[in-house]
This record gives sequence, C-alpha cells and structure tokens, in this order.
Amino acid sequence: MANKVKTMLQIRRILQFIDQGVSLRGISRELSMSFNTIKKYQQIVKKKELSNGQLLLLDDSSLNLLFYPHEGQFRDLKRDS
Repeated sequence: MANKVKTMLQIRRILQFIDQGVSLRGISRELSMSFNTIKKYQQIVKKKELSNGQLLLLDDSSLNLLFYPHEGQFRDLKRDS
C-alpha cells in the first residue's frame, strides 16, 4: 500500500537493522516492506545529525517529529500496520 505511514516500532526495527549492518534488501525481506521504503528511511536517517544509536534512544514522539515533521502532532500508530 503506497504512502502508508510506518509505526514507530517499524521505524525502530529499520534503525536497528541498519545499525547492525544488515543490507537494505535483507531488511526489506525481514520486515516485509518494499526495498524503496527501506531506502527512503535510510536516506532520512543519513540527513539527520544523529547516529542510529542516538535515534534509537529517542522517545516515540521525538522520533515521530524527525520522520514525520509535517504531521503536526504525535499519532500513536502502534496498533496500525
């Protein structure tokens, strides 16, 4: 489904795999997400001035603002998939 907002849990999993050095294709397969989606989030991470480890330490609302700055307020999407 195109342009579906990912949950913070899904984003954290992507960050964890990137931090572990897993390939984008490997992450894509493991999380059942498209390669382009994983690549998009990797590009967003590269633009931030924080390491993956620092990003993983952020709370969900801070992480949400980094990845979805135009959303305005934090939306709890944990139960959406």
